Amino acid sequence: MNFKRFLTILLVSCFVFAVALPMTGRALDEICLIAVNDTLDPLTLAYTSGTTVYVPVSIFTSYDVGVTYKYYESDGTARLYSLTSTQALYFTTTGTYDQLNNNYDLLAVYRNGTIYLPVNLVCNFFPGLSWSYIFGDDYGDVVRIKTSAVILDDWGFVNAGQSLLERYYKNLTNTQPQPSVSPTTPSLPTVGSRSMQITLGFTGLPNDTILRKLSGNGITACFYLTADQVLADPDTVRRIVCEGHSLGVNCGENVESFDETAALIYEAAMVKTLFFTCEDDDAAAIAVQEIGLSYKSYNLNVDPAYGWTYYNSLLGNFTTRCALLIPCEGADRFVTSMIQDLTGADYRVVKLIEQ
Repeated sequence: MNFKRFLTILLVSCFVFAVALPMTGRALDEICLIAVNDTLDPLTLAYTSGTTVYVPVSIFTSYDVGVTYKYYESDGTARLYSLTSTQALYFTTTGTYDQLNNNYDLLAVYRNGTIYLPVNLVCNFFPGLSWSYIFGDDYGDVVRIKTSAVILDDWGFVNAGQSLLERYYKNLTNTQPQPSVSPTTPSLPTVGSRSMQITLGFTGLPNDTILRKLSGNGITACFYLTADQVLADPDTVRRIVCEGHSLGVNCGENVESFDETAALIYEAAMVKTLFFTCEDDDAAAIAVQEIGLSYKSYNLNVDPAYGWTYYNSLLGNFTTRCALLIPCEGADRFVTSMIQDLTGADYRVVKLIEQ
């Protein structure tokens, strides 16, 4: 079962307020999950400061909510704009304004490599968006962003799965403490001259062509391996590390295979890894929260049979970032053209980091 769909039936109980903050009578929880319509985002948390809730800009661009985002490095401005009108919000290091130059008090926050936006400002500004803050009873809160596509009301969303939310919150508090946020001194990132961030992942052992092409162009990737692959070619495993790439475990359908393969990777290359891929989203989410592993969700799973031109055309569907997972078998046929495109002016390939 898809983990996001599974968490759609999540309960978040007790008191529901469908109005914008500020709210009185209850304090905001340090653990605040994020939902879009009837889907709970399983690996993303909101930040709160006082009565202001901040959510990652990726929430607005990863879901179909009618807005998208662009960062202008030349003047350090982040723009969130409507896909159907001329409405836009501009976030700078010193202020926030709209397309008519009206100013707003709330600022963007840049934390841990991610831009966070005040959810109440965004949802109150763009028509068709609304939001609510749902208080959990001693097990975390949820900020819920809604469009006309929403099905469940807050009460129905609340009563869908209390026991699962309690367990989810317990895992988060055990493994993921909430950092503080200071919205008074935001700093937007310098992302370089290219607008979209690309993360590359490969499954299987790379051949010499793939490694030479990546290293020759200063591109790093994460290679996910099985235990058999590590045992079959430890020299290539060591070469991957020496050339600056990351290693992860390809768990397939069995996340329990992580420990064995991670131990073999350490034995071969003297590096520890928390990265893994898994075909079971439910098991992956549990591993992230209960074991503390790092799971990367990839936007495009590349099939070499379709060629790079096809997948290059799909990149136009993304605005700020895209992660590609590519099997090494057959990738040498298009790795040259892929690298040529990804090193162009529109993209910036970034290294996978633990989350």
